[in-house]
Amino acid sequence: MHRRSRSAGGEKWVDHKPASNLDLDTVMQPIIPNAIKVSTPNEKALSKCHKYVLRHQELASDGEIETKLIKGNVFKTRGGGQAVQFTDIESLKQECPTVPSRKRRSGSAEGPAQTDIENRAPMANTSSSHGYQKRRRP
Repeated sequence: MHRRSRSAGGEKWVDHKPASNLDLDTVMQPIIPNAIKVSTPNEKALSKCHKYVLRHQELASDGEIETKLIKGNVFKTRGGGQAVQFTDIESLKQECPTVPSRKRRSGSAEGPAQTDIENRAPMANTSSSHGYQKRRRP
């Protein structure tokens, strides 16, 4: 049996997307070439593939839907079945740009960031040390 290298990308995947998952209509969708798409994994699909991915959706703490791609390798067992060993989790999150984020803006930690120069309070010159003033050049 001729075996191709893994870098050639000839691996077959089982793409498990449960029927309860929502279609989010996002631009960036995970596309897996050479995949057998199933809503419930079965022995027939797992026997033909070397890789497995589960698309799991859950509600994030900020109310948005977060999709996790849980990846794994499919192994043959002694009893003639298949087992999946999970190896990696990728998180995909969609955010609404109109909802303010919890991240702090550069500026003050308590209040909103001020961007107008006219609204800023005048700042004292702290660069001079020990009371010496800079000389102006004529």
